[in-house]
Amino acid sequence: MAAVGKRAASLIAQYMAKHNPWIGRIHRDYCGWGLAFDKDAEHFAYCEFQDGYPYPEENHEKWKTEKEFVAWLESKTEKFFETQQNQPLTFEMLSECLSNLVKEDPEVLKTAKELPFSSPTELLLLGPEAEESASGSVCVMSPPMDFSDLEAQMVKDSDVSVILFGGQKPEKLQVNLVGCPLLSAGGASVLISSFGENLQGVRISQPQWTMEEVVSLCEEFPALKTFYLDSPRFDSVSKLSETLPPSVEDLRLSFELKEGEEKNSMSIEWDKLGSRLPNLKRLAFSYYVYSPSPETKKKETASFCGALRKFSQLETLGTENLPVSIDSLDIPKVFRTLGHTVGNLKEVYVYDECNQDGAKAKEGLLRDDDVIELAKGCSKLEVFSVQFSSCITEKGVEKLLELCPSVHTLLLDGADGLSKHVFSVLDKYVYRLKKVNVSSYWSNRIEKEDVKRFADRHPQLKVESRELWEW
Repeated sequence: MAAVGKRAASLIAQYMAKHNPWIGRIHRDYCGWGLAFDKDAEHFAYCEFQDGYPYPEENHEKWKTEKEFVAWLESKTEKFFETQQNQPLTFEMLSECLSNLVKEDPEVLKTAKELPFSSPTELLLLGPEAEESASGSVCVMSPPMDFSDLEAQMVKDSDVSVILFGGQKPEKLQVNLVGCPLLSAGGASVLISSFGENLQGVRISQPQWTMEEVVSLCEEFPALKTFYLDSPRFDSVSKLSETLPPSVEDLRLSFELKEGEEKNSMSIEWDKLGSRLPNLKRLAFSYYVYSPSPETKKKETASFCGALRKFSQLETLGTENLPVSIDSLDIPKVFRTLGHTVGNLKEVYVYDECNQDGAKAKEGLLRDDDVIELAKGCSKLEVFSVQFSSCITEKGVEKLLELCPSVHTLLLDGADGLSKHVFSVLDKYVYRLKKVNVSSYWSNRIEKEDVKRFADRHPQLKVESRELWEW
């Protein structure tokens, strides 16, 4: 597996010092891992982010000089960062930071072939060469990873000129539109169309784009199978419900609505989207709604459950790094709807709400009966993931494993409803399990020693206990 390399590590350090001191999935409401730069001390760190801020000061030996940081980072592979599974740093995030350097350092374009951030199915756009240029110039890194026989292909338009690095185009291709402020929707259309019929999907991460530009791109390419909209901030995204291509099979949405826009908190007309995407197989979304009212939550839950009844082909809800959030949905009702209507479901990832009151907590949290209702109707389930569950107990876990014989992965991070007796349940079904994550959040009823003993009993099983918070 390719490492970051000295050239890319140096560029990343340069970017952090000049442009943005933080690299990572930074969010005010959960923890994650990333890179931080202290401008006053001129030191770097790889550390955890809490409440949207880096916290390396709790462990001072993490701070490094630029030379030490580059030496540390250059040898790291993506697999290294994946060991921190709670919102880990990714190569994709590292690639985004390089876009701002292109306009100051043209050598970034010339050395693109040395950077390891190209996956087998994605192209990364590394940004405009000059902000004042009349047309953006973006460097596109394309697979395969072997750049020994480079070919360059120019695609010119009044809005964008593209240098395509790489040889043979893969059969399935996704294009990432990442952090290129000069790349308009029209320019993106020219870029994407240059890849021809092999294009399978698009990911849009353009903070300066309007929803109208996103919609125009959807209309330009009506045969896309994969559509990701990542992290922009809009007044409203309701138009997506009417313009997403009906061919989409994999949909991921991550964004924020502007604060105080209560009228827009009903962000997506899910029921309408359910009619528009009959072939949808994978759905993941996370969008923050500021203090949704009970009426808003009830309305959005009803709309989303109505869509689930139409997503007859749905196989995956959420992803490990993008679990469905409880902010504006009644998750117990979602679970029961899944159990009653989505028989093909194979993977489910949700984010419950941690609560110190545990079983006495308020309504709206997942409980054993909700898990059982899901299991009864989703016998094909293979992956079950719930983060921060206060009320699910080993009874619910055992019933899930009994009713769903295909389950091989259990991710129960921050599961305060569980006790160490859950390991006795897991012992009974360990012959078909591949991966298990178990940890507590408030309760500390499950300790690392309990997890270690279980892991020692079953060395063939991948067992983890993630630190969800470091006080």
